[in-house]
Amino acid sequence: MNRHRKLRIGVKYCGGCNPSYDRVALVKRMEKTLVKKAEFISFQEKNVDLVLVVCGCETGCVDTRVFEVPVHLVASIADGDRFVERLIREASPETVRP
Repeated sequence: MNRHRKLRIGVKYCGGCNPSYDRVALVKRMEKTLVKKAEFISFQEKNVDLVLVVCGCETGCVDTRVFEVPVHLVASIADGDRFVERLIREASPETVRP
């Protein structure tokens, strides 16, 4: 695999029944920070390297069993920040695992 290829992150939002923060704003901020490392796309796209499930609260009720790639759950701004920090440290899509 080309080590210079951007990581393809499929984004799946929860239903938003009880959001405690602006989920869309968080993903936009993450996308801006990771612009050289990752591409944020719909989780329904082909060739997704991992799925980022963005939950509005700690309940995390999205069924992640349907995904065939690694899944990372974000349920707060702090979770999103930790995810970004981890991707900045990691070199390639092959090394990113939940």
